[in-house]
Amino acid sequence: MFDKIIFVPSFTPPLKTNNIAEADYRFEMVKLAIEHNKYFELSDIEFNRNTASYTALTVKELNTL
Repeated sequence: MFDKIIFVPSFTPPLKTNNIAEADYRFEMVKLAIEHNKYFELSDIEFNRNTASYTALTVKELNTL
């Protein structure tokens, strides 16, 4: 069983270029969707990076926390 689930919205999706919501809007949508579940957590880890968001980089960074 997991202690928590971390949601990590992508700041700059590397493979999507059209018709996506702004990063700040996507972050707020996730925040609102999970706010009442104590086992869910929202991370802005990809918002602190100045490059495209790749899962491998994010997982590596999360493992160092």
